[in-house]
Parts: sequence; C-alpha cells; structure tokens
Amino acid sequence: MSFTAPITLPSSDPSDGRGRPGQTPGPFPWVGLIALAAAVFLSVTSEMLPTGLLPDMSRALGVSEAQVGLLVSWFAFTVVLTSTSLAHLTRRLPRHGLIVLVLVVLAVSNVLTAIAPNYAFMVGGRILGGMAHGLFWAVVGAYAAHLVPREQIGRAVAITVAGGTLAFVFGVPLATAAGHLLGWRLSFVALAGLMLVGAVVVWRFLPRVSHYGARRTAAEVAALAAAAPAPAASP
Repeated sequence: MSFTAPITLPSSDPSDGRGRPGQTPGPFPWVGLIALAAAVFLSVTSEMLPTGLLPDMSRALGVSEAQVGLLVSWFAFTVVLTSTSLAHLTRRLPRHGLIVLVLVVLAVSNVLTAIAPNYAFMVGGRILGGMAHGLFWAVVGAYAAHLVPREQIGRAVAITVAGGTLAFVFGVPLATAAGHLLGWRLSFVALAGLMLVGAVVVWRFLPRVSHYGARRTAAEVAALAAAAPAPAASP
C-alpha cells in the first residue's frame, strides 16, 4: 500500500506570493523536485521490498510467507494511524530539516529490518519505518507545491510523485533481484545506505521553504490526484 498518508497542500491565499499578477516566476526548480522524487522513490521501495523477498525472509525468520507479507500491512497501517498526529506534532518544525530527518529514520528502519534476529524485532523496525513514511507523505506534496508558482503546482507534484511510480517499476524489482543474488539482509542494508545518500542530496539540493501552515483548495487537490499513481495493494 502506498500514498496512504494525507498530503497537506499549500494555501491559496494570494498573500503567499505565488502567482501574483505581474510577478516574474524564477527558473523551474528541476534539481529540487528531482531530489524530492528520488526521496519518494526510496521511500516507496522501502515500503514494498518485503513483497519481493517473501521466500528468503520466511526461511531466515522461521515464519510463513503470509507473515512476512504482513510486514507491508503493518507498515501501511502505521502510516494510516500515525501520519495525521505526527504531522500535527511536527507542524512548527522546518520542512527541509524534517524531510532530511525522516529519510534518516527510514534508513534506521531498514537497518533494523536487516539485522532483525526474529519476526517481532522486524515488526518493530517496520512500524518505525511506517511512522516516518506517513510523515514524509504528509509533507512532500506541500513542499513540492511551494517551490513553484500556483500555475505550476500540478507539474511540480507530478514530477515528485513520479518517484513512486518508478519505485514500483524499477526500484522494487531491482532491490528484489539484489536480495536474491546477495541476500535479503544486504538488500535492506544497501537501501538504508541509499536513504542516507538521499538525505544528503535533499539537504544539499532541495531549496528551503518558510511555509508551515496549509489549507487545501479544490484545484490543488485535483492537481495532486491527477498526478499521483494508483496505490499498490497490500498483501
């Protein structure tokens, strides 16, 4: 399951400075949006990876493949249950630093999954990842929208969530192949390392925004809905 968390979108108030008459927009922030898309790619790959490694993880942990499949469900349920409250609790934190922190927590979650000595330990690691993943999705849509004028919001959000589509098409299959070839634990360790690289890329290349509050508008929600790929089904 993916894209389960509510994505907060920015205010339509003209006082926010986006899309004012006579205002000359700056260059389109390709680098920043690609950095966000890369973060989305890694986050969704992390969420769905157990589905491709069911037999390997089942044998190593001594549990059924169905129980391993439930790791994705635990992750998704945690997203649904915690994303709104975590978004509220972190509403005053700078968004830029929060995205970096979330990627680091996701990396830690993958390390915990990789070193898990038993199933219960792994469930705990996945729950931690689900909390970070939900908070990430509560922030990322609004962040992308605040990098561009109002008329470019749909384009910006489409570029950002395209990382999720690429994760389904390339990320999960490649990580699964690596897991079969090198071992599933090493696959999660490698993904954790990429998460840390992604955190550095976001910290270095994602422009900072100063917006904290948000208010949905019909046009912006429609732009997001049109851009987002369909959710993947949980086992």
